[in-house]
Amino acid sequence: MRNLTLKHFKTVQAITKCGKIVSAAKMLGLSPPALTIQLRQVEEEFQLALFDRTSDGMRPTAAGRAFVETAQVIEEHLGLLEDKMDAIKGVRTGSLRLGVVSTAKYFAPRLMAAFMKDHPDIDMRLAIGNRAQTIDNLRNHDIDIALMGRPAKEVPVRASVFGDHPLVIIAPPDHPLVAARDISN
Repeated sequence: MRNLTLKHFKTVQAITKCGKIVSAAKMLGLSPPALTIQLRQVEEEFQLALFDRTSDGMRPTAAGRAFVETAQVIEEHLGLLEDKMDAIKGVRTGSLRLGVVSTAKYFAPRLMAAFMKDHPDIDMRLAIGNRAQTIDNLRNHDIDIALMGRPAKEVPVRASVFGDHPLVIIAPPDHPLVAARDISN
């Protein structure tokens, strides 16, 4: 395993995402033979096939899925390392991709506006989706952070509560429950 590089991890991730070596090579800006060589090196390193080769593409085996999961964890840790180094250097530029669940789309723009006022050199992007889409975006590193009601259990995350978000009942003014003090009975 000493011979693995980040390029090997990116190769396997790209093949998994694209399903074909030609598409993965195009995505990475490499030639298909170069990707094939890198994949062969990884498979030889572990003496396991990472993909089932089929007529309609390549599907990851159990070993391939385990490899990609580990690659994602490594990518997350490298991102954390980069963030720590940037914080030490005092970097105040870059980009931030925020994912929000549909219910948060109403107050996320206010949060973004406040953040961008304090950090004008950071390019901020917003991705709105349902919970499953937001978790997939986290898993695939399509977003950097997410704003959601409960932390995702499907991917390793660090969550912080930033405020109370009480639910209220809303009814027309003439509804019988409007005058009630306790509607739980």
